Amino acid sequence: MNFKYFGTEVYPNSLNMCGIFVVISGAKNLQPKDKILFDEVLNVLTHRGPDACDSRILNTNQEDGFNVYLGHRRLSIIDLDPKSNQPFEADNYQIVFNGEVYNYLELRKELEADFTFKTNSDTEVILRYYQKYGTSGFGKFNGMWSLVIYDPIKNNIVVARDRFSVKPLYQIEDNGVLYFASEIKALKKLGLTLTPNTLAIERLLSQQLLDVDDQTFYNEIKIFPPMSFMELDLKSNTRTIKKYWDFTAPVLEKTFGDRKEVFRELLLDSLKLRMRSDVPLGTLLSGGLDSSAITTLIHEHLNDQIQSFSVVSDEKKYSEESFVDLLVKNKNISNRKLRFVPDEALDNIKNVLDVQDEPYGSLGVVAQYLLFEKIKKETDITVLLSGQGADEVLLGYNKFYFFYLKELKQKHHYLKLMGAIGSSFAKGTVVRQFS
Repeated sequence: MNFKYFGTEVYPNSLNMCGIFVVISGAKNLQPKDKILFDEVLNVLTHRGPDACDSRILNTNQEDGFNVYLGHRRLSIIDLDPKSNQPFEADNYQIVFNGEVYNYLELRKELEADFTFKTNSDTEVILRYYQKYGTSGFGKFNGMWSLVIYDPIKNNIVVARDRFSVKPLYQIEDNGVLYFASEIKALKKLGLTLTPNTLAIERLLSQQLLDVDDQTFYNEIKIFPPMSFMELDLKSNTRTIKKYWDFTAPVLEKTFGDRKEVFRELLLDSLKLRMRSDVPLGTLLSGGLDSSAITTLIHEHLNDQIQSFSVVSDEKKYSEESFVDLLVKNKNISNRKLRFVPDEALDNIKNVLDVQDEPYGSLGVVAQYLLFEKIKKETDITVLLSGQGADEVLLGYNKFYFFYLKELKQKHHYLKLMGAIGSSFAKGTVVRQFS
C-alpha cells in the first residue's frame, strides 16, 4: 500500500488546480466552427487556471479539419516559466494534465540519461516517463492527477486518472465524438441533451452518497474511473480501459509502537513531497487531528514560518476554535481566522453550487469557500495543505468505528466483534454516534 497519498491539497486562487477539456472524434472530422465552441467550453474552466490558456488541434487521419482537440487552463505551481504551459509537446508527444505528481524529481533522475529536459516541470517528466515506459509508468506516479496524452508512435490517445480519484475527470459521448473535462459545467456548455439520473439523486437523498461509481446527476455524463487508463486507437476507433493499480492490504508484522513510527515517517515524507512548490503555501487548520498533525509536522520539521488559516464560529457547539487556539499558542504557529456566521452560508450557497457542480453534504463547504476568498484577497498564498479526506486514517469521526465492526463481522471474528461492541458501549461511542 502506498501511504504517501495521505492528505490533499487545495488551491485558493482557483478553487482547484488547472483544468482540461479534450475532444476526440471517431466519426467524421471536426471543422473550424467546432473549435470556436470548444474554446468557449475551455474558458468555462478559467477559475481553475487563471495563469495561462491554450489549445491545440490534431489531424491524424489526413482528412479535412481535425479529429483531436486538446485544451488546458493553467494554475502555475511548479516551474512558473511559460515554457511549461500546456498543451505540452516533446518529440510530437502531446499532453494536457491537471494535478501534480509529487515525486517528479525522483522520476526525472531515472530519465536524465535518456532525455534532455527543456523545463523544470512535472508535466515534462510525466510525458517523458510515458514516452519511455508507456502506460506501465502510471503506477510510479505519486500524486493526484488526470491526464490525456497523444502518442504519435501508436497513433492513439491515452487517458488516465490517479489512484484515489482526487482529481476530477468527466466524460460524455455523442454521435461518435468523445468529450472529457475537469468539470461537469464545461460539458454542459456543449449544449448536448442531458437527462436527470434518478439513481444518483435517490442515493444522495437517502444515503448521502456521491462519487461511489461512474454515475453523475446526468445519465449521459460519466465519471472516468480511478486507478485506470484508457487507450483509444485513432485509426480503428477502438478503446480499452485497464487498471494500472489495485489495492492490496499490507501485512504488518510489527508492534503497535513500530506501526506508529512507520506512520509518522510516511506522513512526514508525504508532506515533504507536497511542499515542493514554486509559489507560497500554507495550511488549513480546523482543530481536528488530521489538520493539526499536518500543521505541527510542517512547523516543527519543514518550515517554521508556515501560515495557517482557520474557520471559526461564535456558536460554541459547532466551533473548534479552542483547539485551534491551544495548538497555535503551544507551538507558536501563525494563524488567521475567518469568523463564519449562518447568514453568510445562505448568501453564498448558489456561488458554491456553481463551483461544486453537484450538491454537497454540509455548510462546511461554504465556510471553506469563504475562507479561500479571504486568503485570495488578503495574501499571496496559492497552495494550501489540508487534512481533507484523512478521517479514515486518524479516526476523526465515530462513524469509522462502525466500518471496523462491519469488517469484523464479514471476517466472522464474532468474539472480537462482541468485545468491540461491549467496549464501545462502555466508552460511550455508540451512544454518541446516535445522539
